[in-house]
Amino acid sequence: MSVNDTWSTFEQLLKQLINQHIPSKFLSGNKVDKPWISKEIKAHQRRRNKLFNRQKETGRPKNRHRYRQAKATTKRLERQAYWHYVEDLIEVGDPDQT
Repeated sequence: MSVNDTWSTFEQLLKQLINQHIPSKFLSGNKVDKPWISKEIKAHQRRRNKLFNRQKETGRPKNRHRYRQAKATTKRLERQAYWHYVEDLIEVGDPDQT
């Protein structure tokens, strides 16, 4: 067999084995579990989503204002939780230990 024939045979066998024995799953962006998102933040997200739908349906400035406040609060909490999570991962050693 030539080198090209050998390679194509190997490649076909490898692809077949990958399809049979390696599981795969596609994840959508909003279903991925982010470890820094707590129950409290999820509750704020649900509230924000409800307020968005309400302001979209009614179009009242009061509802829009409530939604924007909830959006800002949720965003702030998510960012704080994220950076707290990152800091815990990095965690610099104790300054007393030199």
